[in-house]
Amino acid sequence: MKRCSWLWLFGILLASPACFQTSNSLSDDALRYGENPNSTGGSSSGELRFQAALEILEANCFDCHTGYHDAWTNYDELDFVTDGVIRSGSSATSTMYTKLSGVSGNMPLGRPPLSEDDIETIRAWIDGMDD
Repeated sequence: MKRCSWLWLFGILLASPACFQTSNSLSDDALRYGENPNSTGGSSSGELRFQAALEILEANCFDCHTGYHDAWTNYDELDFVTDGVIRSGSSATSTMYTKLSGVSGNMPLGRPPLSEDDIETIRAWIDGMDD
């Protein structure tokens, strides 16, 4: 019986560090996105860029994009990538950026174009996702 309790205790001690792991140690998720890549409250430079871009999108895009785009209000930055709206690390090939910057569209439709500063903020967010 004593041997079983030692084995049980050893198993608990061996397994417990994995319970506290916040990211995949074989990837750079924690470095790229902070401890939780889906977090919207981190302080990493990538998270700050995302929050700045999100404020611009909220002010200029969210009120017009209904239906399919309603989900944007609940997106984290990885959702924009998964949905194909942006290409991580490549603003030049990201649908959102090319439409907002006037390269392949004229968004926001029926409104003045975004300022150069706003476009630069969105570019920095997208291009910085590979940092």
